[in-house]
Amino acid sequence: MNNQGWQGTFDDPIPLPDGRKLITLHDAATVITKLPRPEHDAPEWQAAIEALMLVVDLGGPTIFARVGVVRALSRHQKPFVKPRKKRVRAYTNRQMMKRPWIVKHQPRPIRSASTCAAWGAEVDARFL
Repeated sequence: MNNQGWQGTFDDPIPLPDGRKLITLHDAATVITKLPRPEHDAPEWQAAIEALMLVVDLGGPTIFARVGVVRALSRHQKPFVKPRKKRVRAYTNRQMMKRPWIVKHQPRPIRSASTCAAWGAEVDARFL
């Protein structure tokens, strides 16, 4: 952990969308301070600023600041989600009989009013 202050360099330069590269912590701070106010107040940029300040003040590894800046730069991009490749298996009745732990959904039979009365339960016509 070297304490170089704002002249500390990133392990790998951070490419900006306009083609420039951020090489030092001072470059990143300059880019952040020139952002428009609504963009600057976004939570991702606030986290990047905090990470930059911690790295500069405490002399921590620059990878923390790099992660913050890269996440803030890519905050408008959609995350890449891999499609599910697992095939859904359809079981036949014969396979279902061989595997009793796989239970098909069977609707419950409707009880009649006489069955409910035989058990001593009150009958509500809405549920019949």
